Amino acid sequence: MLTVFDTSDVIRKDSFAYWRESVTQAYLPLEFESQSQADFQGRMVKNGCDRLKVSRVCSSRSIVARTATCIARRANGYFFADLLLSGSGIVRQGDRTAFAKAGDVIVVDTNQKFSLDFSEGVDLVCVGFDGSAVRRIVAHTGNPPDLVVRDKAAGRLVAAYISGLAGDLETVGSIADLAADQLPALVARAAAPQAPSTMHMASLAIRIREFVEAEIGDRDLGAKRIAAALGVSRSTVYEAMAAQGLTVAGFIRDCRLRGCIAEFGSANLRDLPTSAVAERWGFRDAAAFSRTFKRMAGMPPGEFRRRLTSPG
Repeated sequence: MLTVFDTSDVIRKDSFAYWRESVTQAYLPLEFESQSQADFQGRMVKNGCDRLKVSRVCSSRSIVARTATCIARRANGYFFADLLLSGSGIVRQGDRTAFAKAGDVIVVDTNQKFSLDFSEGVDLVCVGFDGSAVRRIVAHTGNPPDLVVRDKAAGRLVAAYISGLAGDLETVGSIADLAADQLPALVARAAAPQAPSTMHMASLAIRIREFVEAEIGDRDLGAKRIAAALGVSRSTVYEAMAAQGLTVAGFIRDCRLRGCIAEFGSANLRDLPTSAVAERWGFRDAAAFSRTFKRMAGMPPGEFRRRLTSPG
């Protein structure tokens, strides 16, 4: 049966809570984070059957997580195959991290913890299906399936199949049983583990880290500038860092925080205001720095600095 969930149908202050409960109702329990819950917007149109559910999902920037608590609440053996129509995302499951861009398909096991970071907002097609066929890959190879299926070879077939299912959601329920047999087999083939990251990508990650550390004071430092300086694409920058279990934004943020902490303890900079230290390390404004620092250290930067420099 076709079902629509739309935050525009609820009052603004309740939109984020409504979205969280709607996704749980449509699929299974997930946790959500958003930088601006009050302004969160999302729309989901879903159809399918018990064995396979298809949704077109558009939402504001958010982080979606399947936690141990969520799994304990309800598990059904599903895998998710998410075709990104626009935007990009960082997917993490276990000790693996991967970057996905428009045209890629994200594949995650809902029986295990995962997170999807859609920092630009997202427009995607999500298909939930029985994961038995994909799990046979694990049993056969001893390795988990790839987190991201690229737009090539078998991956192109998967993307086309998912796009076709989403093309007419009103009638997809009539072929859901057939798709429940076909799509898992396609995903299992496309997500079969590929060769590990090449030495080139590992070397590139080192160059990226060195460049970031050298240019950390630049407030405009980001993937675009890194890519231009190193002569690669932004997606390559994201992929090289993801192969090391890192995100570009996260590595830049951590470098800046480490630099600030080191200078907080410097006797030569004792009289320099905390906001000036933050500015030296590339933070755009004092308020953003204070929020970021408090999330990391559990206290405001001023208090941390006082404790660090106080006698005894």
